[in-house]
Amino acid sequence: MKAINRILVPRDFSPCSETALRTAVRLAERTGATLHLLFAHVLHDEAGGPPISSAAHDQNIRTQLHRFASGEPLGIEEERVVVHVVRDLAAPPAILHYAEANEIDLIVLGTHGRRGVRRLLLGSVAEEVVQLAQCPVLTTHAQEAPALGDEDTSILVPVDFSVHAQEALQQAKAMAALYDARLDLLHVIEERMQPAFYNAGAVSVYDLVPNLDEEVLDQLKRFYEESGATGAPVRFRVVPGRAANEIARYAEEAGSALIVLSTHGLTGIEHLLIGSISEKVVRLAPCPVLTVKAKQTPYEQRTPAPRPKKDATVRSVDSATQIGIPA
Repeated sequence: MKAINRILVPRDFSPCSETALRTAVRLAERTGATLHLLFAHVLHDEAGGPPISSAAHDQNIRTQLHRFASGEPLGIEEERVVVHVVRDLAAPPAILHYAEANEIDLIVLGTHGRRGVRRLLLGSVAEEVVQLAQCPVLTTHAQEAPALGDEDTSILVPVDFSVHAQEALQQAKAMAALYDARLDLLHVIEERMQPAFYNAGAVSVYDLVPNLDEEVLDQLKRFYEESGATGAPVRFRVVPGRAANEIARYAEEAGSALIVLSTHGLTGIEHLLIGSISEKVVRLAPCPVLTVKAKQTPYEQRTPAPRPKKDATVRSVDSATQIGIPA
């Protein structure tokens, strides 16, 4: 894991922005990182925040950036806080440009968690930043989950057995060491078969591989062992269902303080066609989500998902056993 020396916190003074700031301050306290607070005057923005226009007083904004909404000081040394006010057409490019220009190691930002028509009309700053940022992105909701560092803290790592999942696992291990947390490794089996198999009477992969859970669980343990041992306690879980929904459900039931997963960084038509598990998890998760940008790996070098040790007919449906691959 790359050392966290510079943390960027975009602020719009909303409740979810305040939660992100508190999360970033706690992380800066543990890592000694410099905290970059960014406010963007944008051409188009929603109502509900402070007045946003080119005539706004930047100095007043700078003063507000140094404090929580309640007036509480940040609580870290003044020399470790950098405040910047920018103007741009929209929030995502302002955040991304600043992160690249200042070699930011981690972006921490709040997400409003919109769903349905409202999300389709307004979009999501968090999802766009998650998709395009070159550094890891930690998203938080307005309502805080169990905080990292609390007693019995756990970090959830969804695993699809890819090289990308290994990168997320390494990041999760570093966070577990930083917060003395337990690791929960989760694999979601996409249970339902493709329509081509319906005529054969099989509607679930369990019809073909009844003990699939046990086989995948063994693979999950090997996947962890091959990543290198750490002192953090770890537990493993395999469940059937749809990836994003089951990841969010498990985090809720287990009281996870953080989810760490990799995003493949697909854009354009490829992103629209394949979708993004990571973006769905960001919307649904009850706790902060740390997304890690996957390195671009040649297709032939990618680690395939584990194959059930059955006959050729069974092996032909291996792709149905994989977790939905994040975009």
